[in-house]
Amino acid sequence: MKKVAIVTASDAAVGIGHLRRAQRLQVEMQSRGDIKTTLVMSDVADFDVSVFESLASDVVVIDLPSCLHTTSLDRALRSLRHAGTKVVGIDEFCTEIDLLIVPSFHVNDDNLNRARDSGLPIRWGWDRLIIERRQAIAPRVPGSPVLILTGGSDAAGLGEHLPATLESRLPAGTVVAWVTGPLAVPPKFPTTQRLQWIEHRDVVDLRPLMHSAGYALAVYGVTVLELLHHGVPTVSLSLDISRDREHFSILESEGLARTDTDAISAVDKLSNLLANEEWSQAIAGRAANRIPEPGTMRVVEDICESVS
Repeated sequence: MKKVAIVTASDAAVGIGHLRRAQRLQVEMQSRGDIKTTLVMSDVADFDVSVFESLASDVVVIDLPSCLHTTSLDRALRSLRHAGTKVVGIDEFCTEIDLLIVPSFHVNDDNLNRARDSGLPIRWGWDRLIIERRQAIAPRVPGSPVLILTGGSDAAGLGEHLPATLESRLPAGTVVAWVTGPLAVPPKFPTTQRLQWIEHRDVVDLRPLMHSAGYALAVYGVTVLELLHHGVPTVSLSLDISRDREHFSILESEGLARTDTDAISAVDKLSNLLANEEWSQAIAGRAANRIPEPGTMRVVEDICESVS
């Protein structure tokens, strides 16, 4: 039986995406029956590279935010590799790993060239998205709510002003389902309301909300890919366009989602989707067909192959 340790960290600044991804990997590994997994998680501020000293594993998987990729981390990973442990990196390039897995449909040329120049094997693609399996494609019946997802910590503080923008720009009577993330500050909903507001807190599984959604506006990340997997016409908002530009270009060119870097403009694009059902349905169909299955098991297979 292979022993795999997954090390991750999260906080309000970086969000909970790394943690959620690590948890999905652990669940998928445990479902195989031939892997013993350990999930090591901490707050970013409390992360200490000494955690690696106590890991007795065949493989260590690191899914850590870029702020934790330091020289101290490099030294700790180098020690692991010298002791015979394989190290797999998720998302972030690092010289002290044996395999890099980018759970995305695109890798920018800089990261791709760095990996290839260093001889580091790299895996990515539409078939390696670490997302939750949909229960079914969203049926999108008339009156289905517009789902708003600002991230687990709402790092950009969208809850401060986005509700007012939605209130003033969406058609009267629109049902808006707002998800307040576990690390997010509660949003400021308008006191005078034209829309029907529903706030969801302490949501463990977003899939039922995605299944019932008619449309969505979401900060770009894993959640957007899950919305596309569910066949929900989506407007994606970037908080870092230098990071997301090439991804957005692909989503737009393939007709899988609408994208923007400005909240007001994103709401206008959402309103346009609401006004054009034929267009929205076409986007939804292309998105659901483009991501028919999660890629989590494919990533697990990549990790296991690293020690074969």
